[in-house]
Amino acid sequence: MLGSDSGSIGSLLQDYPVETVQNVRYKNGMLSSVQCGLRNIPDNTDAVMVLLGDQPMTGNAVMDRVIEAYNISGKEIIVTSHGNKRGHPVLFGRKYIQEILDFPVEKSLRDLLQKYPGDIEQVEIETPEILRDIDTEKDYREELKHQNNND
Repeated sequence: MLGSDSGSIGSLLQDYPVETVQNVRYKNGMLSSVQCGLRNIPDNTDAVMVLLGDQPMTGNAVMDRVIEAYNISGKEIIVTSHGNKRGHPVLFGRKYIQEILDFPVEKSLRDLLQKYPGDIEQVEIETPEILRDIDTEKDYREELKHQNNND
Protein backbone atom coordinates (compact mmCIF):
# COMPACT_ATOMS: atom_id res chain seq x y z
CA MET A 1 0.00 0.00 0.00
CA LEU A 2 1.50 3.27 -1.07
CA GLY A 3 0.35 6.65 0.19
CA SER A 4 2.58 9.59 0.91
CA ASP A 5 5.67 9.64 -1.31
CA SER A 6 4.18 6.84 -3.42
CA GLY A 7 6.27 7.74 -6.48
CA SER A 8 9.66 7.50 -4.78
CA ILE A 9 8.71 4.47 -2.69
CA GLY A 10 7.12 2.73 -5.68
CA SER A 11 10.30 3.16 -7.70
CA LEU A 12 12.27 1.49 -4.90
CA LEU A 13 9.94 -1.51 -5.06
CA GLN A 14 9.84 -1.96 -8.84
CA ASP A 15 12.50 -4.70 -8.86
CA TYR A 16 10.71 -6.81 -6.24
CA PRO A 17 7.92 -9.33 -6.84
CA VAL A 18 5.29 -7.26 -5.06
CA GLU A 19 2.03 -5.74 -6.16
CA THR A 20 1.40 -2.21 -4.96
CA VAL A 21 -1.79 -0.23 -4.66
CA GLN A 22 -1.89 3.53 -4.26
CA ASN A 23 -4.09 4.99 -1.55
CA VAL A 24 -4.94 8.49 -2.76
CA ARG A 25 -6.83 9.08 0.52
CA TYR A 26 -3.84 8.32 2.77
CA LYS A 27 -4.33 11.64 4.61
CA ASN A 28 -7.54 10.16 6.05
CA GLY A 29 -5.50 7.79 8.21
CA MET A 30 -4.63 4.13 8.53
CA LEU A 31 -8.21 2.90 8.04
CA SER A 32 -8.23 4.42 4.56
CA SER A 33 -5.17 2.32 3.70
CA VAL A 34 -6.81 -0.85 5.00
CA GLN A 35 -9.97 -0.08 3.02
CA CYS A 36 -7.96 0.64 -0.13
CA GLY A 37 -6.19 -2.69 0.23
CA LEU A 38 -9.47 -4.53 0.81
CA ARG A 39 -10.96 -3.00 -2.34
CA ASN A 40 -8.12 -4.58 -4.29
CA ILE A 41 -8.21 -8.19 -3.06
CA PRO A 42 -9.63 -11.08 -5.10
CA ASP A 43 -13.30 -11.93 -4.49
CA ASN A 44 -12.40 -15.44 -3.31
CA THR A 45 -10.19 -14.22 -0.46
CA ASP A 46 -10.94 -16.10 2.78
CA ALA A 47 -9.13 -13.79 5.17
CA VAL A 48 -6.82 -10.78 5.22
CA MET A 49 -3.85 -10.06 7.43
CA VAL A 50 -3.13 -6.45 8.28
CA LEU A 51 0.57 -5.73 8.71
CA LEU A 52 2.04 -2.31 9.31
CA GLY A 53 4.68 -0.91 7.01
CA ASP A 54 6.45 0.65 9.97
CA GLN A 55 6.93 -2.77 11.58
CA PRO A 56 9.33 -4.48 9.15
CA MET A 57 10.71 -6.69 11.91
CA THR A 58 7.57 -8.86 11.92
CA GLY A 59 8.79 -12.09 10.41
CA ASN A 60 7.36 -15.18 8.78
CA ALA A 61 7.19 -17.09 12.05
CA VAL A 62 4.71 -14.60 13.50
CA MET A 63 2.59 -14.59 10.35
CA ASP A 64 2.61 -18.40 10.27
CA ARG A 65 1.37 -18.50 13.89
CA VAL A 66 -1.47 -16.11 13.04
CA ILE A 67 -2.52 -18.22 10.05
CA GLU A 68 -2.30 -21.41 12.10
CA ALA A 69 -4.50 -19.89 14.81
CA TYR A 70 -7.05 -18.87 12.18
CA ASN A 71 -7.10 -22.38 10.70
CA ILE A 72 -7.38 -24.13 14.08
CA SER A 73 -9.41 -21.82 16.32
CA GLY A 74 -12.56 -21.35 14.28
CA LYS A 75 -12.39 -17.65 15.19
CA GLU A 76 -12.70 -14.97 12.51
CA ILE A 77 -10.39 -12.43 14.14
CA ILE A 78 -6.84 -13.29 15.17
CA VAL A 79 -4.92 -10.73 17.20
CA THR A 80 -1.29 -10.95 18.24
CA SER A 81 -0.22 -9.88 21.70
CA HIS A 82 2.91 -9.64 23.80
CA GLY A 83 2.59 -9.40 27.56
CA ASN A 84 -1.19 -9.11 27.06
CA LYS A 85 -0.71 -5.93 24.99
CA ARG A 86 -2.21 -6.25 21.53
CA GLY A 87 -0.14 -5.59 18.42
CA HIS A 88 0.08 -6.37 14.71
CA PRO A 89 -0.44 -8.32 12.56
CA VAL A 90 -4.18 -8.82 12.91
CA LEU A 91 -6.14 -11.23 10.71
CA PHE A 92 -9.81 -10.79 9.75
CA GLY A 93 -11.99 -13.42 8.15
CA ARG A 94 -14.05 -12.68 5.05
CA LYS A 95 -17.21 -12.06 7.08
CA TYR A 96 -15.76 -8.75 8.32
CA ILE A 97 -14.36 -7.36 5.08
CA GLN A 98 -17.52 -5.54 3.96
CA GLU A 99 -18.07 -4.13 7.44
CA ILE A 100 -14.53 -2.71 7.44
CA LEU A 101 -15.09 -1.27 3.95
CA ASP A 102 -18.24 0.45 5.21
CA PHE A 103 -16.56 2.04 8.24
CA PRO A 104 -16.59 5.84 8.24
CA VAL A 105 -13.20 7.57 8.33
CA GLU A 106 -13.40 8.28 12.07
CA LYS A 107 -13.61 4.57 12.93
CA SER A 108 -10.69 2.18 13.35
CA LEU A 109 -10.10 -1.55 13.36
CA ARG A 110 -10.13 -1.30 17.16
CA ASP A 111 -13.85 -0.55 16.89
CA LEU A 112 -14.36 -3.90 15.16
CA LEU A 113 -12.40 -5.70 17.89
CA GLN A 114 -14.53 -4.04 20.56
CA LYS A 115 -17.74 -4.96 18.74
CA TYR A 116 -16.91 -8.68 18.40
CA PRO A 117 -14.85 -9.76 21.45
CA GLY A 118 -16.25 -13.30 21.27
CA ASP A 119 -14.88 -13.84 17.78
CA ILE A 120 -11.28 -13.02 18.73
CA GLU A 121 -8.47 -15.50 19.21
CA GLN A 122 -5.49 -13.83 20.85
CA VAL A 123 -2.08 -15.31 20.00
CA GLU A 124 0.68 -14.56 22.48
CA ILE A 125 3.98 -13.81 20.74
CA GLU A 126 7.13 -14.30 22.81
CA THR A 127 9.03 -11.36 21.34
CA PRO A 128 8.00 -7.68 21.49
CA GLU A 129 8.50 -7.08 17.75
CA ILE A 130 4.73 -6.94 17.23
CA LEU A 131 4.57 -3.85 19.47
CA ARG A 132 7.54 -1.88 18.13
CA ASP A 133 7.24 0.43 15.17
CA ILE A 134 9.50 2.81 13.34
CA ASP A 135 8.08 6.31 13.03
CA THR A 136 11.21 8.44 13.21
CA GLU A 137 14.88 8.24 12.30
CA LYS A 138 15.61 7.81 16.03
CA ASP A 139 13.22 4.80 16.12
CA TYR A 140 15.07 3.37 13.13
CA ARG A 141 18.45 3.72 14.84
CA GLU A 142 17.08 2.12 18.01
CA GLU A 143 15.66 -0.79 15.99
CA LEU A 144 19.04 -1.31 14.30
CA LYS A 145 20.69 -1.47 17.73
CA HIS A 146 18.07 -3.94 18.90
CA GLN A 147 18.54 -6.12 15.83
CA ASN A 148 22.34 -6.04 16.17
CA ASN A 149 22.09 -7.08 19.83
CA ASN A 150 19.95 -10.08 18.90
CA ASP A 151 22.07 -11.38 15.99
